[in-house]
Amino acid sequence: MFQVDPNRHRVIDISFLVVSGAIPDRPFDMERGLLADGAYKMDVTNTHTHVGTHVEGSAHFFDDGDSIEKYPLDAFYGRGVLLHVDLPDDELWADANYVRGQIGPLLRGGDIVVVRHAQSERRDCMKHLTEDAAIYFRDQGVKMIVLGDNVGFGETVEQGRRFHEILMRRTTFLEIVRNLEEIQKETFFVMALPVLIQGVDSSWCRAVVIEER
Repeated sequence: MFQVDPNRHRVIDISFLVVSGAIPDRPFDMERGLLADGAYKMDVTNTHTHVGTHVEGSAHFFDDGDSIEKYPLDAFYGRGVLLHVDLPDDELWADANYVRGQIGPLLRGGDIVVVRHAQSERRDCMKHLTEDAAIYFRDQGVKMIVLGDNVGFGETVEQGRRFHEILMRRTTFLEIVRNLEEIQKETFFVMALPVLIQGVDSSWCRAVVIEER
């Protein structure tokens, strides 16, 4: 029987802790309620689909894209590869050549790429992936990109939209994650299972990385 052996594996929770009322532009409001019989409480929430750690499907960008429930379950778990973006402060862009040099020999079709900024604690040092990096991910068959802090898809809305346009037909995005600095291996297992809701462009999930010790 398969099991995660704590003597052989590390389980890293990369999920963001959602706190009610903490982020005004990503609302998660919660109040106390009661079930119909009045015997037990429930929490009534008002939120949207991009709060906390969430996975985005093609319906996020394309009007005719697939909502989350239309994806096969294995779209949300699999072999992960760490892309550790370690650029000098004055270099803002990680292009296809940079990505290829970092993970090209490791990357396989159907992998999940976890993008981590080397200086994730520096909020003033944003790095971006270029359009040709998006094309490289697409051509290599990357099925999910996990985007860490201080790494973006461009400095402008237009650049970000182009990145989505290139990738989102085939590739999902996992965003608002934490603890990527705890990853120690180049390859590992990633799982980010979304809540199964019909018609949503994106869904909340609890995401983990499992790596061998």
